[in-house]
Amino acid sequence: MAGPSINVEGLRAILHAEIEKLIRSCPSHGELSLSATIHDYDIGKIVLGIATARKISVRPTGGAL
Repeated sequence: MAGPSINVEGLRAILHAEIEKLIRSCPSHGELSLSATIHDYDIGKIVLGIATARKISVRPTGGAL
């Protein structure tokens, strides 16, 4: 339930800017993530994540790494 002091447009503007940062750094294969911690209807912390993925060759069994 939204509180009376929630600022939807302010939250949207902050999150939109962070999503744009992720899009500009997007890997060709991988994952993007965004997590926002909300405190009193305001964003207190944002965590951005970018993980790249690549296919690796199959190693023979029994071999040392």
